[in-house]
Amino acid sequence: MKRSMGKIYAVRKGRHPGIYLSWDDCKRQVNGFAGAIYKSFSTEPEACQFLKGANTKADTRVPDEATLLEIFSDELGDIESTAAQNRKGYKRKADIALQKTSKTCKVMKNVYSEIKKNGFTFSVDESNFPIVYTDGACSNNGRKSANVKAGFGVFWGDGHPLNLSRRLEGIQTNQRAEIAAINACLEQAKEHGLDNLTVKTDSQFVINCITKWVPGWMKRNWIKSDGKAVVHKTELVKMLDLLKHVNVNWVHVRGHRGIYGNEKADQLAVAGSLM
Repeated sequence: MKRSMGKIYAVRKGRHPGIYLSWDDCKRQVNGFAGAIYKSFSTEPEACQFLKGANTKADTRVPDEATLLEIFSDELGDIESTAAQNRKGYKRKADIALQKTSKTCKVMKNVYSEIKKNGFTFSVDESNFPIVYTDGACSNNGRKSANVKAGFGVFWGDGHPLNLSRRLEGIQTNQRAEIAAINACLEQAKEHGLDNLTVKTDSQFVINCITKWVPGWMKRNWIKSDGKAVVHKTELVKMLDLLKHVNVNWVHVRGHRGIYGNEKADQLAVAGSLM
């Protein structure tokens, strides 16, 4: 049976991670701490689970609504305080503080409004980068047949509104599908203001293209060392352009090894190939 203790705050990443029984104590651990991860709960077991990292879907880039409201309350209290100072003659100091606090409230309210409207929350890694899995699929890959069908998948999390399952347009190959999946998630990241992203893919080919081979190809005007033209130039040029807006941490995962996010991305890719 879950024991209720009123509102409980769990700080997974902060100055001193742990469970706190008041917002003031929690705030001291997270305010000004880069990449802080924390959340409020109504029961102790839920808070403990979050603290242990078991509930990865609860890792969000901002606090939940209840916590934000408490932050707003604190900030608005500061506004009232500075307004009182203003009446006592501390006009310049009060105006500066009021302007700063009002801006903070506005930014936080806008952030939460966007997340509430779209349901955008993200699992994050130890660097607080949102995590996304991508995959491509192609039946009869490498064969010249009308039965060759390719698709790609992007998996942000269970039931996430940004999950994608699409049929690949144009030439149907597995490599093009892998690149299309990554380009799709980068476009999403750019559109929704994600400056940093951890992309987990089972395509070592794509990672090598971007991190090892592209600089040499560009110097040779997109000609490989064997004298042949780079097949995927158009798609890779698009990826390079998107990478100007999103800083990516590339992570290679082994496909079909039971890695949950990779399996989900694969399912989305296969479903896309059947569209």
